[in-house]
Amino acid sequence: MTLYSGESGQFEQIARKAINIGFPQVCFEKYETILKGVTPYIQKRRKMAIAITNWYADEPFKFVAAEIADEGGRLIGLQQGGAFGAVIDMASELVERYITDVFVGSGWSEKEDIKKEICEVVPLPIPKYSKIKNSHRCKTDKCIFVGNMIPKYVYKIQTFLIPEEMEEYFHWKCIFFKKLREDILKRFCYRPFFGDYGWNEIGRIKKEFLEMDILRGGNLISKMKKCKLVVSDHLGSSHLESLIMNVPTVLYWDKEIFKIRPSAVKYFDSLRDAKILHDEPASAAAHINDVFDDVNKWWGSESVQNVRVQFVNYMGLSSKNWMYEWSDFVKKQLDLV
Repeated sequence: MTLYSGESGQFEQIARKAINIGFPQVCFEKYETILKGVTPYIQKRRKMAIAITNWYADEPFKFVAAEIADEGGRLIGLQQGGAFGAVIDMASELVERYITDVFVGSGWSEKEDIKKEICEVVPLPIPKYSKIKNSHRCKTDKCIFVGNMIPKYVYKIQTFLIPEEMEEYFHWKCIFFKKLREDILKRFCYRPFFGDYGWNEIGRIKKEFLEMDILRGGNLISKMKKCKLVVSDHLGSSHLESLIMNVPTVLYWDKEIFKIRPSAVKYFDSLRDAKILHDEPASAAAHINDVFDDVNKWWGSESVQNVRVQFVNYMGLSSKNWMYEWSDFVKKQLDLV
């Protein structure tokens, strides 16, 4: 079947129909309204270096960024989440590094860029991470399992955990919980993702584990600070935050779904060697069963702590002098405008 063969090709027909129903309102009906709203901001800060994060979710900011770039300003991309710098072909990272002049990574840096047309990565300590470093103080015997969720329908390019993989993802959760010792299972709370997207996440968990406590609302970091153990089954912000806080942490995920880029492989392999990261849920559960009664003997060992520190220095850098380091960085960027 020919997808494109001149003006009457199937691709063009599909594109024409898609434009009629999917053309962004911000580029048409709402364009003048948004432009009018951001114009004062643009005029006051034209040619200034700016930092952007989650750019795709902030339409007014796109107008500001585009205007500043057109006027010779400098755009700075910011790390968001724990998959940046780790996953192969992280689409949103590549896009941001393509449209920005410099990208701030949370410790990681690639001397040889993934692709020549994207910008360099400058490692800097993240303020949030610097504030929570080594802040874990166990005050409860509760354990937290941090879940994840994605929309049922693709709305942006994503190279890992796509809708077709979600059933296996749910199945692995069940395997993990069923392999835990009964006394340990009773201490687990399940933290659902903030959006369900029609997957019935809590209902699935409750169907298999009726007595499971569901941890709704509140600040996850503050809860992880006090708990005995954190488990995460995906690459995201929470697993990185728990490691930075020095909470006993066990991770597992399908390495065929979360494919690690060559520059980060050795750090994740070290997590495996320390039994922090596992490639299947049964292995993670078995390890927890073995160490749970004296989890700090394992977690506080020199070998495990060395691995943890090396990992967070690469993926979640923090510093008590973060404010001065950022100040020097911003001044340098402004001098380049």
